[in-house]
Order: sequence, then C-alpha cells, then structure tokens
Amino acid sequence: EARSRVGGRVHTLRDGFECAVELGAMLITGMEQNPLAVLGVEQLGCHAHNVVESCVLRDAKTGDVLEGNLDALAEKYYNQTLEQTAADRKKYKESETLSLGQIFQATLDAAIRNESAVPQSDLRRAVGWHVSNLEYGCAATLEQVSLAHWDQDDPYGFEGDHVLIKGGADRIPQALAEGLHVRLGHCASKVTYSESGKCTVQLTNAEGRPATVTADFVVVAVPLGVLQANAITFSPALPLSKQQSVAALGNGNLNKICLQFERQFWGPEIYFGIVDSDAAPEVCRG
Repeated sequence: EARSRVGGRVHTLRDGFECAVELGAMLITGMEQNPLAVLGVEQLGCHAHNVVESCVLRDAKTGDVLEGNLDALAEKYYNQTLEQTAADRKKYKESETLSLGQIFQATLDAAIRNESAVPQSDLRRAVGWHVSNLEYGCAATLEQVSLAHWDQDDPYGFEGDHVLIKGGADRIPQALAEGLHVRLGHCASKVTYSESGKCTVQLTNAEGRPATVTADFVVVAVPLGVLQANAITFSPALPLSKQQSVAALGNGNLNKICLQFERQFWGPEIYFGIVDSDAAPEVCRG
C-alpha cells in the first residue's frame, strides 16, 4: 500500500472535527444483495444510517426553500428530458462521438419553450440543479459524458437503501486488514511477470529505500490515472489491448469541501441542494 493508511479512496478524518468526516467514499449505495452490506453490517457489526431520498432545494438568491410548483416542474422536465434523450440516442450510431449534454440541452429547450406557469429563467435554474446532481454522479460535466454509454452501469446497481456507516466508512477496510501484513508506505514502480508464474514488484519502502517483493500473482489495483501516467512500468509490457483500454478510458474528478459550523442553522434534513443564482448554466448549475 503506497499510502500510510489502508482504505485507498475510503478516507475518514476525525482530527479537528466533532464527528467522523468522509473525505472520500462515504455511502453504501443499495443494501439489497450488496456484498458490502453483508460484510460491513452483518459480519463486522457496523451500524448503518439510512439516507433518505428526499432533498430540499434552496434558492441561492434568497436562501429560502424553492417554491413547490417550481420544484415539481423542474423535476418533471428534468426526468422527461433525460428519458427522451436516452430514447433518442437510438437515432445515432455508436461511432458518433456525441455527448449527453449536447442532446439533453436541445431536448430541454424544446420541452420548456412554451411553459408559462413559472418564469423561464427560474425554471432553467431549477432544472440546472438536477443536471448538476447528475454531473456529480458522473464526476464530469454532461458535455464530457458519452451519450451512448453514460448509464451503462445502471443494470449492475444494487437496490435498496443508501446508508452511511456510523463512526466512519474506514471501519470496513480497517477490519479487512486485521491479521494481514499490510506494508504501508510501499510505492510500486515496476512489475515483472512471466509465464512461469513468478512475479516481482520493485518498490520504494516507507524508509525511502528500494525493495523487491516476489509473488505468484500480482493484483494491480491502482487508480486509472496512475496507469495513464506510466508511474508503474510492466515487463513485459502489457498486452496492446490493455494499453489501448487504459489510454481510451476517462475518469472524472470530484473535490470535497468539509466545513464545520458552531451551530446547526439548517433544518433536520440530512442534505439539501442549492439552486444557483443567475450564473450562466455552462459556468455553474447548482
């Protein structure tokens, strides 16, 4: 493990906060038939806290909760537009490099053109929050997301409640590491493998000295960006098909900001959304 802790992108911070704060992954998304649910809750005894699906929207202009009719219309048009966009992609060849954002925006413009129940500018701002929420799920703007494949993982998702792990999500990887000899602070630089079944990994240990580990198998579980940067070399080189896959894949980027306030100025809701002010949609949506 290259880091000084186990868990990878599961990173729970406790120092300086009154509760466990998740800097990385924080939710078990779907408890039904999810191995993490069995592992974390049933086997390790972690306590789960359900996250309700409802999300109160507040207007950045006023701080007030979004008016009910506007909220409902925005959700309706967003869902209809996304469904129509998903259906319309059949018109295009998979070889066409169209983004979800291109078709979504054109479909939305046509859908709300004649809506007069609420001001158009307010409706677009409110729909923009739903768009930004989808972009959060994709970790990229819709203009960077493939029209053909943006929802390819949907069939493999787990049903049921989304939950937080009380006390911190890092309790799961820490429990998994118990009884294992995890070498922390060991950064791999080269993997040598052969058909004979013996593999060696060249690395730098926690003291900064070079070291070598020999094994029957090597499982490489580093982030995509590490592979794309060629931070780890392979001998022999990876098969061309794998090299092409590594080069062609993309991954989004999310940054969290964790704030602690002296008092709770919000209501009992677990989370809420902020509908952006009159900023242009391509700059900030919510």
